[in-house]
Amino acid sequence: MRLLFLASCALVLACSGGDQNTGDAGNDAPDAAPNYTCTQDPKAFWTWDLSIMPPKDVQRQATCQGQSDHAYVYVDDDVWNAGTMTPDQVTNILDAFEKHTPRDATRGSYATDVGTFGDPPDADGDPHVYLFYTALGVFQGQRFDGFFRDIDESASDPHSNHVEMLHMDPTGPKAADSDYMLGIIIHEFVHLIAYAYDNGDEGWLSESLAESAMALGGYDTDVPTAQSYVKIMSGVPLCVAGYSDYGATFSWGAYMLDRFGTDFLKSVLQDKAHGIGSVSAHLPNAESFQDAFGEFAVAALIDQHAIGDGRYGYVSAKLGALGSETGGVVDGATHDQTADVWAARSIRLTPPSGKTSLAMTFASPGLSNLRVYTFAFDPKNPSAGTVTLQTGASFTVPIAAGQVVDLIVAVTSNASIAQLQGPPVTTFTYSATPQ
Repeated sequence: MRLLFLASCALVLACSGGDQNTGDAGNDAPDAAPNYTCTQDPKAFWTWDLSIMPPKDVQRQATCQGQSDHAYVYVDDDVWNAGTMTPDQVTNILDAFEKHTPRDATRGSYATDVGTFGDPPDADGDPHVYLFYTALGVFQGQRFDGFFRDIDESASDPHSNHVEMLHMDPTGPKAADSDYMLGIIIHEFVHLIAYAYDNGDEGWLSESLAESAMALGGYDTDVPTAQSYVKIMSGVPLCVAGYSDYGATFSWGAYMLDRFGTDFLKSVLQDKAHGIGSVSAHLPNAESFQDAFGEFAVAALIDQHAIGDGRYGYVSAKLGALGSETGGVVDGATHDQTADVWAARSIRLTPPSGKTSLAMTFASPGLSNLRVYTFAFDPKNPSAGTVTLQTGASFTVPIAAGQVVDLIVAVTSNASIAQLQGPPVTTFTYSATPQ
């Protein structure tokens, strides 16, 4: 789990609880022994002691334990002397940064992020990124894995390191060179890159872009979180003003990657507009964000990439929540349901045998902000099903023998995220009559 943390400046803290069980235990040994000998002098770095809230600025002495074309690995002397990190781990970290990710054996996290999103800033005239490993502290049982803080780009802040830098904690339950912790690097590096282009985007979108890098690199840290999110999607909004849910942001980040591609991700990150506006400006075929969100909701809930042009499913992760829908009623009566704004609900309708269609009515005070879909399919073969966007208050859904119908309602809004003041609940009614 990671948190959006706001203090004197905006930053993202990557954190995990003691029961975190995602990520791999380590990585394969490098094919050949690279020369990662570091030529840099020891340094004292400012960081935050996160065992105190608000965090306390502290300075810690560190020694460079490895150097590659694009990174220095500095380790807090106390951490190194305690044996928490080893030379082999430093090698594995630099291999992953420079050479490979789980999904691409030809390029590491640096090339993946820079090639996708753009060049990082350069505050100090040195193209290297400092990967600083130190104990960040535990607050009320919450452990923080790493973060980028924008004050490190400042030439005037007294607690700035004035270098491109990620702060990482190797003292947690996951080894510093585990896929879990390497995924934190590829994620946080996106936040560093974003500083060069748009250092004030809405948190939910900033996190989604960083999560898309994890999907692109094959770091599956947040896949279980996303799989949980899609099962409770109706009460967990994607677009929010404060803390964003990482299941939601991974799901949207992976969807942007799979459907729109890396050029789209780059355009959105570098766009000076914020939030929905920056996404909308780059959607193909003049598609609205509301429509894209509706299609995303269907993809998250059913994950059937084989249907149509692939927009109703994923490639980079398997997230579909089929089997966890709200049970619906097929009796011709009107039934009430709810979903939060920028969330979606799926309702399973099971018609009596021998029927060839469902005649349905749909109503809501906020009807113009809803995207209503039906998914008619055989549970034994969902990839052969049919997704239909329903645009009227009354419609008929053809069904074949053995098919069920999922009614998927995505709730959008024309209001800004700030205007929403939390996730207001939208009510709607449906009726389904078998024919």
